[in-house]
Amino acid sequence: MRAMKHIILALCVLCTCAVASFAQTTTASDGFSTTEFRELATRAEGVVDRNQASTSALEILRSDLFRYRRLALGEQESHARRVATIQKQIVALGAAPEEGQTESLEVAGLRIELQGQLAEARAPLIVAQEAYRRADGLVGEIDTIVRARQTSKLLELNETPLNPVLWWPALEGLSKYTLAIVGEAQAQWATSSWRALLKNRVPLIFVLVGMGVFLIGPFTRWTLQRLEGAGDTTLRTLGNIPRLLVSLASFLVPMAGLGLILFALIIADIFALRGEYVLRALPAVGLSIFGANWLAANLPQGKIYSGDVDNKAMGLVLGGQRTIRILGWGLGAYFVLDAFNQGAKWPTSIYAVLTFPIICLLGYGLFRLGRKLAKYAASVDRDTEVRSINERTLGLCVWVLYLTGLGGPTLAAVGYLNAALQLVFSATLSFALASALFFFYVLLVRFVGKNITAENTPQGLASVPNEGRSGLYRVALGFALICLSLPVFALIWGARQADISGLWFTLKEGVPLGETRISITDFLVFILIFFIGYTVTRLVQSILRSSVLQNTRIEAGAQNA
Repeated sequence: MRAMKHIILALCVLCTCAVASFAQTTTASDGFSTTEFRELATRAEGVVDRNQASTSALEILRSDLFRYRRLALGEQESHARRVATIQKQIVALGAAPEEGQTESLEVAGLRIELQGQLAEARAPLIVAQEAYRRADGLVGEIDTIVRARQTSKLLELNETPLNPVLWWPALEGLSKYTLAIVGEAQAQWATSSWRALLKNRVPLIFVLVGMGVFLIGPFTRWTLQRLEGAGDTTLRTLGNIPRLLVSLASFLVPMAGLGLILFALIIADIFALRGEYVLRALPAVGLSIFGANWLAANLPQGKIYSGDVDNKAMGLVLGGQRTIRILGWGLGAYFVLDAFNQGAKWPTSIYAVLTFPIICLLGYGLFRLGRKLAKYAASVDRDTEVRSINERTLGLCVWVLYLTGLGGPTLAAVGYLNAALQLVFSATLSFALASALFFFYVLLVRFVGKNITAENTPQGLASVPNEGRSGLYRVALGFALICLSLPVFALIWGARQADISGLWFTLKEGVPLGETRISITDFLVFILIFFIGYTVTRLVQSILRSSVLQNTRIEAGAQNA
């Protein structure tokens, strides 16, 4: 079992490095064309100077320039290697003869030939370097324009949603769009061709809807009852594998049921363009609501941390569950409203009024979540007066939740709708992602970095701390999850996909240190070699401990050494 743990970890590291190596491949189906690049660069310079293109058009133009910048770098590296080779050949010939001195005709001819090859090889290198710098500059200019637009939109001041004059037009716009969706469905129902097509699909549609409702309703309730009815032994271990798998089913099963219902609606083809926007939003709605239910069901249930089930601890847990569900339902409501707005194209004033209750609901949930975390931190007994890093991090999270919970509704009330939306939704999604990463980390630790129990430890080795044996695996898993989640957190808080790809390109290109470059590939190779060596070492130790040293007369202390 322990050997399997090492093998699984080694495979995980190998897969990570393989993915990074695949992502590093920069070759394209077509090579670098100087003529095409110059035409593209000239057009991009005109677009940047005028600054009238839409943001989506700028992103497409940036993508093309980024591709040529990547190809130019590849050409640059290829020609640079050729130039370096020729220069080494020239150096091998020795210094050129001074005035009045001669050298053999063969060496002189070879020197002249190499000088010609060097001049010929430097020309495409210079062209590639110039193309790389030009593309890099244009990419930077486009990024500056897009970021300026994002900042301007974020700080845009609109009408306050507290103005009663705007309330009736907002409600009227929402009701009109809802009736328009219903009217599209009724018009579709009235067509004879649709009814003829539906006759052949009715049995399948009923089966899909029935299965979906069963998975969302009775089956999910049964799964949650199994989770809540777990025994004391299960509750004392948050990372217990059966409990985590059952809890994961309470999230995946209703999502599968929602997928079946969505598929049935697509087959029925009852909605037109307006309804299509709502259908596209349903997966995000289900992810928000079912994800919140899953997270709430996995909250520590009293005994896990405190060892008791007093009313105070259970009240804290139940209140936290309600808070998380409030956040989930708030996110789901926003996704539906945003789908409505995509089809209706409401004015900003109407959209601000309709989203204000959702912003307030999410702000209330974030603030209440901060209070729950503060009460939990106060209930934890500390053996020392010095606060640990976990306690300091928890305190920081509490203040962040307080500020976002109060700041979001305040900004929305003043009229900064985009800033309020960015603040409350980014904070909510960040909390959801961090919670999911935590439970995923616990599951990985149980599968890969499970502690070596005293029953599996040979006699004489019980004094060796179990935590230290799997501590490095825990640190490695935590570090890997943090690195993989950083781009997602960046996207949540407003970063563009172009920013992430640009950062990855910089990491692949490497950071110059003296005459060498340290890239992300070098770092991953180092990690791979280190963990292969560490895993092999632990595997040999395990074999010696369980198969070799037990059959000798060496004392336990010497075996441990």
